This record gives sequence, structure tokens and C-alpha cells, in this order.
Amino acid sequence: MKLIDERGKFLGIINPIDLLVILLIVLVGGGILYRTQFSGAEVKPKTITAVFRVSALHPNDADDIKAGDRLVASGAVTGAEIIDVKIVPASTRNPNEDGIMVRGEDPLLKDAFVTARDSKVVGPAEIIFGGQELKIGKEFFLKTQKYEFRSIPQEIAIGE
Repeated sequence: MKLIDERGKFLGIINPIDLLVILLIVLVGGGILYRTQFSGAEVKPKTITAVFRVSALHPNDADDIKAGDRLVASGAVTGAEIIDVKIVPASTRNPNEDGIMVRGEDPLLKDAFVTARDSKVVGPAEIIFGGQELKIGKEFFLKTQKYEFRSIPQEIAIGE
């Protein structure tokens, strides 16, 4: 049996041009159905909680960071809010008598561990938090109406 017979029909059943038209109609119809059924899927924002370390702050600056402060970005207040602040002596490294570097505490400077929360839709490739990309180890600016400190995210938790 030939694929196209002497009358020009595919497998003796349908004209190849008619087959292409039918396939085109099915594909267009399927595309329209897909766009109307799945494009309106509701995407819920997730709660993102992050802990930032702000290093080597003067004690007066450390006292300025308060729970309830909202982060700002591009001249507008964002939904990100500071929920907890822990102030500890700044960590330093100094040589001991043998010349070996050991961890110590700075007698004046402070480190702040700032916990903040935001509610955002989390993308597949990045997390936007307070208007900035959020990744552990990547520099992040804790910026409010009153202050701006350079920090490093230490922990990120994504909830429902």
C-alpha cells in the first residue's frame, strides 16, 4: 500500500492539504485552550524571612536599627519589615603571642543580626526582597528612611 495513492489521498483516506488544515486548526484550538485555562493560574506570594549581618557598627548606629522599620527601594517604602534585631560585640581576628590569628571581640564596635520579613512571589531564578535581589553571601543594603547599612544575608527561609 502506497502512502499517497493515484487519487492523491494520504493512505487512501484524506487529501494531504486537508490533513494539514485539520492539524493547523487543532493546534490553534489547543493553543487557545491552553492560554485561557492555564495563564490565569493564581500565583500566591510567599513569606520570605531573612537574617542579615551588619558588621562593625558604631554603637550609636547599631541602636538606630529597630523592629518595625520598613525597607525602602527606589524612593518608595516596600513591604519588607524588620521584625527582630540582635546586637552583639563585633567579631575581630587578632594575632596571639605565637602569631596565630584568633577570633576576638572588638571593645567598641557592634555587629547587628537583623531579621526581616517580606511577602513576594518567588521567581524560579531569583528572590526579590525589599526591592533587591536576595542571595546568601551577596551584598544587601538594609535601607530605611533613616539609615542605610551594607549587610550580608546569613539565612533565607521561604514559607507559604
